[in-house]
Amino acid sequence: MPQMTLPRWIGALALVGLGLACGQPGTTPDPAHPLAIAVWSYRDLTGSAKEQAAFFDFASRAGLRELFLGGADLLPRRAEALAVFLDEAQRRGIKVSLVLGRAAWTRPDQRSAALQAVLAVRDFDRAQVQAGRPRLAALQLDVEPHALPDWGRDGSKLSGQYLDLLEALKAELTGGPALHVDIPVWWHGRPIKRQGRTRPLSEWVIQLADRTVLMDYRNRVDGIVEGAEGPLAAAEALGRPMIIGLAVHCDRGPENATTSFCRLGEGALRKAMRQADHRLSRRRSHAGFAIFTYEDWLSLGR
Repeated sequence: MPQMTLPRWIGALALVGLGLACGQPGTTPDPAHPLAIAVWSYRDLTGSAKEQAAFFDFASRAGLRELFLGGADLLPRRAEALAVFLDEAQRRGIKVSLVLGRAAWTRPDQRSAALQAVLAVRDFDRAQVQAGRPRLAALQLDVEPHALPDWGRDGSKLSGQYLDLLEALKAELTGGPALHVDIPVWWHGRPIKRQGRTRPLSEWVIQLADRTVLMDYRNRVDGIVEGAEGPLAAAEALGRPMIIGLAVHCDRGPENATTSFCRLGEGALRKAMRQADHRLSRRRSHAGFAIFTYEDWLSLGR
């Protein structure tokens, strides 16, 4: 599956309550079959009035209830812009989580940079509480150690350093926003020994996070379900919710033929989500789908 880099992770939005049977934004949701959808985006929703207006218009038409917003350049420099955005998002009934992360944060010598970024989020959240203004719903961490050049040689070592990072960041967020973490689907097949136990890397992360987003990039229902079953079972056993990530990005990667709905269209995407949701809904941990990316989804054919 394609590796996600920071420029592709500047933001994300989640549509909660969009009916499974619906075909277009604005369709009346089916209350018996709620569907949560997260859509990654790298548009500036806090600094551009035009982009913000377009976003809230889309949110109104589509029944949006949650937004994952890329925060690499927001805190502390643009804290007031973020606070104003949160005010408007709350007025419209939308929860906002902030997405942060770099693969290099895995390394111990980069731990201080990671902590500095997370402390800025925590401090912002505390300031919001003191001011009586809307809080962030979560800090969503996108740190992918497998993107580092020495992963093939030192993957187990880097995995341990990554889990050390999660533990440290989780401790710093005590009393602050929840910690959500993004994980590739193939981490479920990567055993890691830690604290005298051997379990998949994905399970170690699920245990530490308040919620995970599984990057389950497949464009066939059987593949989506097969990739999600194991991680969802682990999340259910640990009492954690999990979002299932799907892809619609339209870059020229040869793997798109099997990983992305770009060439298949929105109809195929929605049909696959309905069918996969039906098969996965027996898992209490199943919390919906995440679509990569917002821009690509808007340009999908029908």
